Amino acid sequence: MSDSVTKWHEIQESMPKKSKKSKDTSDRLNAVEHIWYAESDRWIYIERYASGYLGLNYMQGDEYEYFKKNWCEINRAMSEFYDTMKTDLIKLRVEMSELEFIDKVMWIYFEAATKYDEYN
Repeated sequence: MSDSVTKWHEIQESMPKKSKKSKDTSDRLNAVEHIWYAESDRWIYIERYASGYLGLNYMQGDEYEYFKKNWCEINRAMSEFYDTMKTDLIKLRVEMSELEFIDKVMWIYFEAATKYDEYN
């Protein structure tokens, strides 16, 4: 695997596709991406919707076949958290690429969830 980001785009041919995972069940799924993000040693799963909504999930580690089998569906809580952070962290968002920002929000989400589990 190279050090650069590797993308798999699986643009859906049977459009429009409705998803129960998106906020709006009539929202059209435009693309699905599997992205290897070496900087954080993780696979990132992205569903892109016509409205601009992103469905997200990730898996630490580079085992792509395991990622495809077990992690290629959105984590609704993480996706909603990201959707909120797009606005709340606008200053940070404009200073980074989209992928860097997605990764940063994933780290924040992970840390918050870890602390919540640890202390509750």
